[in-house]
Amino acid sequence: MPTHLPRNGVQGVRPLARAGSARRPLASTLLALLLTLLPALAAAQEDEEGPVEEGPVDEEPITRLPEVVEAPPAAYPPQALDLRLEAEVLLQIDIDAEGRVAAVEVVTPSAHPGLGFEEAALEAARAYRFTPAEAGGVPVPVRITWRSAFKLAPLPDPEAPDPEAPPPEAPAPTPNPP
Repeated sequence: MPTHLPRNGVQGVRPLARAGSARRPLASTLLALLLTLLPALAAAQEDEEGPVEEGPVDEEPITRLPEVVEAPPAAYPPQALDLRLEAEVLLQIDIDAEGRVAAVEVVTPSAHPGLGFEEAALEAARAYRFTPAEAGGVPVPVRITWRSAFKLAPLPDPEAPDPEAPPPEAPAPTPNPP
């Protein structure tokens, strides 16, 4: 299962070298160099910390990304609303081959712990629906990263006139003395 999706399906296009081209010896040299260095690179990666991505090597590439069908907004946490706090929560969502949310977890919590942003984002994400992703025309499960943003509307400017108030009456003209 892919851990991320490309923004666009095609990342770049490069013409292939023609038969008998001068690039062939260079390609062979680079391949030999890569095969020589591969064991050293693999050993160096094993010493690094962090997740190691595993999966089948011959996995079909994603040919169609999932699209949002239904994404009800998250309920704004009442205490955060009273404090006028905004936040973002980064979620990891597993989408099954039918487009349903199979699992969801917080990747990056909000900057305001304990106010309910994470719980609200998780609850809303569980109700999301997507079109299924496809690999070679076949629906497949995928994992996406989703940003759940909690933004407040700006407060009205107390100096600004009320747009629904009737216009102020113009002062009565004062008579000019003769």
